[in-house]
Amino acid sequence: MDSDSRKSSLKSNLIRILRVLLLVYLLMCFGVYFLQAKLVFVPTVGEPQRTPVEMGIDYENLRLKSGTETIQAWYVPARENRGTVLFCHGNAGNLEHRLSTIRIWHDLGLNIMLFDYRGFGSSSGSPTEQGCYEDAQTCYDWLKENGKLNGPFIIHGRSLGGGIASWAAVNFKNSGLVLESTFTSIPDMGAHFYPFLPVNLISSIKFPNLERVKKLSKPLLVIHGREDEVIPYKMGQALHAAAKSVFIELTGAHNSGFEITPEYKTGLKVFTDKIISQVPSGPE
Repeated sequence: MDSDSRKSSLKSNLIRILRVLLLVYLLMCFGVYFLQAKLVFVPTVGEPQRTPVEMGIDYENLRLKSGTETIQAWYVPARENRGTVLFCHGNAGNLEHRLSTIRIWHDLGLNIMLFDYRGFGSSSGSPTEQGCYEDAQTCYDWLKENGKLNGPFIIHGRSLGGGIASWAAVNFKNSGLVLESTFTSIPDMGAHFYPFLPVNLISSIKFPNLERVKKLSKPLLVIHGREDEVIPYKMGQALHAAAKSVFIELTGAHNSGFEITPEYKTGLKVFTDKIISQVPSGPE
């Protein structure tokens, strides 16, 4: 084979390789685009097997109509009734995995309402970003209609729940927001895990926390840990810097930091006590 033939063969092989690589890359992009809901939402389906009763805490088990779906929510009244918290949980599990959070807020003297997004626990349907917002709206409407917002109202979002909580803080009358172990946005998370993909172009799920906290006028508490192996610490720092918030640093991993950090409950108390002292009659 002469030199020209070898060059031509090499060029043809290179073009074929590039075509294969391009096809693989496009398949990866399509795969992430069509599977992103399954990457973001990892629900545990089924009726919760554990409830606040096992901690000696009374609660109301609610079935609420949310759009075309029916969601399960728990309303846990406090002994002192110093205010009310709407809690938005993370992307996995269901209500039964939030008992320790119920205990913390109950001990601090606040009512807490928490809910399973559609597709989680025994809530019907499949989770979507817009659906989560609709479910939060449903819970807020129930609190209003049942006279549960006569005192300070705080919204608390953990991990994925931060994306729902920041939306709620922009859209509901409230006294303050807690963002715990959460991200700046889902596209930012995608770019963190898949830096070689055009995530900003292919992500249809946004949850733009950073964009929203810049609009807040009410008190904000950001909580994050350096050892968080799921959501980078720098994202918590970015949220803190954007809103000049109060900040609590956790120790431990993503799903355990709030349970093993002594400053966590103390920090929540300081933050909520200040809000309660300033908003005795309810959210403005």
